[in-house]
Amino acid sequence: MIAEAIDTIAGRAEIRGAEIVEVPAISAAVMDFAVQPIDVSKSDRLPPESEKFYIDGAGALPLLRLPNPSSEILDQLLRIAAARA
Repeated sequence: MIAEAIDTIAGRAEIRGAEIVEVPAISAAVMDFAVQPIDVSKSDRLPPESEKFYIDGAGALPLLRLPNPSSEILDQLLRIAAARA
């Protein structure tokens, strides 16, 4: 599966509640898995084995669950990427 950036947002990322920043970008990339933020207090301790994320008309990707509080970590990574742009 190939992901392509939409021209109007290519090279931009939102730091939630703060700003839109410029980040290094490529026009397309092969997707190896999908990431889904989850609330760990409301989810099973262990995800189902071989869990998939299905995209209508495109197929399925292995699903990686990421705890919601990690959004702060993602924001920090975006700030680092923006500083390097």
